[in-house]
Amino acid sequence: MDKKRLSLIFFFLILFIFAIQTTKINIYKFNSSTNKAIVQKKISLLKILPTDKKLPILASKMSKELFNGNKINLTQIKTENGKEIAYFNLEDTDKKSWYQYFQGSSGAQETLESIKLTLLQNELKDNWIDGIKLTYNGEFTELDHISFDSTPYLRKQVKN
Repeated sequence: MDKKRLSLIFFFLILFIFAIQTTKINIYKFNSSTNKAIVQKKISLLKILPTDKKLPILASKMSKELFNGNKINLTQIKTENGKEIAYFNLEDTDKKSWYQYFQGSSGAQETLESIKLTLLQNELKDNWIDGIKLTYNGEFTELDHISFDSTPYLRKQVKN
């Protein structure tokens, strides 16, 4: 084999190895009785994917694991005050699918904390968003036991 062909094969091998590297991401389930979160499931996402591609995958997998597949859509990522804030919408067109997860103070707290912890990934050392904002049916609104206001939930700084 000539040097040029060998170099090309080596280049594609390195590219392939880089492309298949993954990051482990946790899906958290918060328990209001213990005031602690457990890792409900670990998923692997390709490191090569940009954050704006990882977030919808994570939201979808979290939704299937914890919320019966109810829609959680990434609508945009904006820079606000120097921070990358991801906007997620909890879609509930019939106003029933998310209802059971908002019932009671502890149920609403468990839902909100599970979503925040999973999307913010405080333990992740890779490049990630700085915060999230949540809307319900595209609006910042307040329900009986849960509030979707315009204040972002910010990620805690990870120490290397």
